[in-house]
This record gives sequence, C-alpha cells and structure tokens, in this order.
Amino acid sequence: MVRVISISDEVYMELSAIKNGRSFTEVIKSLVEGKEKKVQRRGDIANLEKFFGIISKKDGDAWQKEVLERRRASMPREF
Repeated sequence: MVRVISISDEVYMELSAIKNGRSFTEVIKSLVEGKEKKVQRRGDIANLEKFFGIISKKDGDAWQKEVLERRRASMPREF
C-alpha cells in the first residue's frame, strides 16, 4: 500500500542528497531501522567499548573511589 506524506523542503533536500539512486522509501526505511537498532542496543557493552582506554587506570580508580565515597555519604541513615 502506498501512502502520501508531506515533508518540508529542507527534509526533502536532505533525503534527496543521501538517497544515491535508492527510492525515498528505501532511504526512510534504512533511517528508521538504524534508529531502532540504536534504541535496541542501548546498554549494550559494545557501546561502551568505544570509551575503553579513554582515561588511565589510576584516574579510573580515583574516580571510582570518589563515587563510592559520595554514595556512602548520601545513603539514608537511621536515627
């Protein structure tokens, strides 16, 4: 089934620029599928791998220690 949709001239030009011989349907479908994959992969360890090595072990350990200390300090206490 074919549906008619309206898009702004700006969006039309952007889609037109990336279509590379594909139909607009194919372009929009690939964009939607890419968005869905990003949502499904949220929390995936592969997303974290790009950050591995970004800080040194020493800095990471210091950061972790600070976080744990602040968590302990902010825990509710019984009176």
